[in-house]
Order: sequence, then structure tokens, then C-alpha cells
Amino acid sequence: MDLTGPVVLHRLESRPCYNWGWGSPAPQVAPDYFSARWTTVSNAVGGTYRVSVRTDDGVRIYVDGILVLNEWREQSVRGYFVDMWIAPGWHTWTIEFFEQAGVAELCFSATKL
Repeated sequence: MDLTGPVVLHRLESRPCYNWGWGSPAPQVAPDYFSARWTTVSNAVGGTYRVSVRTDDGVRIYVDGILVLNEWREQSVRGYFVDMWIAPGWHTWTIEFFEQAGVAELCFSATKL
């Protein structure tokens, strides 16, 4: 839950969107009690964006190091969103996630409105 410990999996992905169910992201990752962090840089055209996530368990989303969505707790599958202004240009997105126990799911999107 605290994003510490040795990294057991590293891979390149365009956007995290997974329903692992009772499983895990990969064989070397236990199906419960794991955490993950995704970081990407993208070029926005500017405007209002809906940042959405569906998660089981905790999630935090940062844009350029600023926390924009914080649901860092054990919970059943839920969806959240925040509408926010994104200036034109390059931005760093960071999604942090933890799985406590049971079903694991995370699906992130950012859509221009």
C-alpha cells in the first residue's frame, strides 16, 4: 500500500486499464497486497478534461506533480472522476494504485470534454 519494496515488474504501457479479477498483473506479482505506479508524458491540446478511474482498491492521480484525485483506501470497485482545465503543452501523469485483497481492478482515462 505504501509503494515501497523491490520492483518485481517493469513494463511499458500506453494507459493502465485492467480487470485482474482474483489474479494479478503477472506471475511474479502476488494477487493480493501489491502496489503499482504508472508515469507517462503526453501533449494536451488544452481545455477541460475529464479524468476518470475505476478502481478496487486505492488510487491517486497526479498531473504535473499535483494531486488531482485521491481515493487511497481499501474499497470495493468504484468509479471516480474530476473535471479539470489542462493547459496546452506537455504534461506528466502519474497514477498510483494498491490492491489490498480480493478482486483487483484499475482503469484510467483522461478525455477532453
